[in-house]
Amino acid sequence: METTRRGSVPERIVRAAAALFRKQGYNATSMRDIADAVGMSKAGLYHHYPTKEELLTEIATVGTDALIAQLRAAEGLSVDPTERLRQFIRGRMRVIADEQDILTVIWQERPTIDQTAFTKIAQQLEAYRAGLTDMISAARQAGTIRADIDPHLLMLAIDGMTGWAYLWMRPAQRYSPEEIGDRFWDYLFLGAITPGTH
Repeated sequence: METTRRGSVPERIVRAAAALFRKQGYNATSMRDIADAVGMSKAGLYHHYPTKEELLTEIATVGTDALIAQLRAAEGLSVDPTERLRQFIRGRMRVIADEQDILTVIWQERPTIDQTAFTKIAQQLEAYRAGLTDMISAARQAGTIRADIDPHLLMLAIDGMTGWAYLWMRPAQRYSPEEIGDRFWDYLFLGAITPGTH
């Protein structure tokens, strides 16, 4: 499997393919389309990715790796548990914005992705959600999240609130991804109801 480090030819191929798969669908996109988008010959493309299926698997891997890297970055912050959780939400929104094509393709083409590869990806995503649950538990233990809060349910709330952003985020939107994360944080942890009205 190619290493899709930033700026490398494989990375350029993956991003071009993800943009095309998102726009016109996996089945409707040919290897010629991808080669043309990258500005290379089909032979050059096949040197890096012999099949379209392998390229789709790499797209899914890159997207999952980006989410895991963002989780690990949040876990490594030297801040209190509640701020770590807030920074996680901000960082998650940034990753969704930066990897929007790739993350859209993962969910759009789930039935098409090699099932062995997708099983591994699903396991990684479970570990990702478990990491978020652990961060919530740490904030609860620190006393900044109520003791009656179920960490698993709150994880699902955060995942659901932020997870569909790949469908609606736009480059020229009013708020930056981090600002959206801050507002989601406020809605979840400060509430949306005017004090004294409930």
